[in-house]
Amino acid sequence: MLIHALVATLHFLALALGVGSVVVRGLRLRDLRGGAPNDRILTSLFVADALWGVAAALWIATGLLRVFAGLERASAFYRRNGFFYVKMALFLSVVAV
Repeated sequence: MLIHALVATLHFLALALGVGSVVVRGLRLRDLRGGAPNDRILTSLFVADALWGVAAALWIATGLLRVFAGLERASAFYRRNGFFYVKMALFLSVVAV
C-alpha cells in the first residue's frame, strides 16, 4: 500500500513539475523575443528544459509502474481503455517534438 501511494504521489508531482517548467519555458521564450538574450534568461530557459526532462522521466517510470505492476488496477483495464491510448498518443507527440 505504501509503494502504491509513493508511486502515485511521484506521478502527480511530475505533473506539477512538468506544467511549471512548460510555463516558465514559455515565459522565457517570450522574453527572448524582445531583444538579445542575456545569461539570466538563457539559464532560466535551460533549467526549465532540464526540469521538463526530469518530469518526463518521472512520468514514464511511474506510469509504467502504475500500469504494469498492478499497483492500482490490472493491466487489462488500461489495455481496453481508449482514454489511456489517447493520453499516451498525446504524450508521445509532445515528447517527439
